[in-house]
Amino acid sequence: MGLNHYVSDEDQILSTLVGPGGLDDFASAPLQSSRSRDYAAFGQLTVPLGQRLRVTGGLRYERARREKNQVAGALDLGPAGVFTFAAEDLQDDYEELLPRISLDWRPVDNVLLYSSASKGWIPGGFNLGATSSAVTGDFSRYGAETLWSYEVGTKLQLFDKRLLLSGAAFIIEAQDWQEYNVLVNDQGQVLSTNLITSNAAIRSRGFELEATGKVTPQIELHASFGYVDSKYTDYRFSATQDHTGNKVKLVPEYDASLAVSWRPWKGLLLRGEGNAAGKTYLNAENLAVQDPVLLLNAQIAWETDLWTVRFYVDNLTNRRVFTSSAYSNFAMGYDGTYYAGVGQPRVGGLQLSYKW
Repeated sequence: MGLNHYVSDEDQILSTLVGPGGLDDFASAPLQSSRSRDYAAFGQLTVPLGQRLRVTGGLRYERARREKNQVAGALDLGPAGVFTFAAEDLQDDYEELLPRISLDWRPVDNVLLYSSASKGWIPGGFNLGATSSAVTGDFSRYGAETLWSYEVGTKLQLFDKRLLLSGAAFIIEAQDWQEYNVLVNDQGQVLSTNLITSNAAIRSRGFELEATGKVTPQIELHASFGYVDSKYTDYRFSATQDHTGNKVKLVPEYDASLAVSWRPWKGLLLRGEGNAAGKTYLNAENLAVQDPVLLLNAQIAWETDLWTVRFYVDNLTNRRVFTSSAYSNFAMGYDGTYYAGVGQPRVGGLQLSYKW
């Protein structure tokens, strides 16, 4: 059993250099503020049903308050137009009861079989943003996201626990799915700053496999593979935009990893790893696509009981990877090109840590 309390305050000032004037004319909109306060009470009980079978039930109650305060303001974005937001002093309360049940069985000491069902949620809230006068809907607030997750899996210990294997299959069904979006018109021109929307429902299903083992006392391997089929089961974003049946954006079709650690003698660690991600759609329209990518990392470290020196290089091949939603040209409208945020390029560093 337990209790949890969380408080967060956020202030935002939207600013731009895109509007009229030169670089000295840095235009800012008035302050926008939000406040979050969450409470939770939870408990869990495990009941043995014989020597090798257990059932576990859990229940969590959460209550969340969201507040928003702002005076009316405007942000002049030059060719993109003037974005405005109204004076608002809003508050909403959200609450949810979240059950969980699981069953696990050990037919033998080194094998675990389990299944579970659980409900999850993310409270709703208010956007701190601005929109064009062409936007007619209410994007000031977004609703609470709820989901049910179902999973079956197994865990095995082999060769005197030198090899650990696990696998799981899952289905997730979510309503009022929350996503970050920027509103655009039919020509691809931007109509808002970054907003959270919650007018989608999704279904994800897939499986995960994982293995960790010691090939020798000095060499350890870790490998994983996951596949997911995730799609919007209902997503009518606007009167002219229906994404129902499309793949959920920013969810790769698969992910895989392989890491090798070698300790040729006490204190020295050599490690290499590869992380792959499958085909990924970068927008809900499924028009912008990232092909499968592979990132390679390496490190060499010297470790003692008290301190560690580590030299590392991430993204060895300097691969460009898109990490955010993709949008067409905001200023000029759709021209066939999409733009998205990119991850870190090749990065190397030296790290020193000390424990006391």
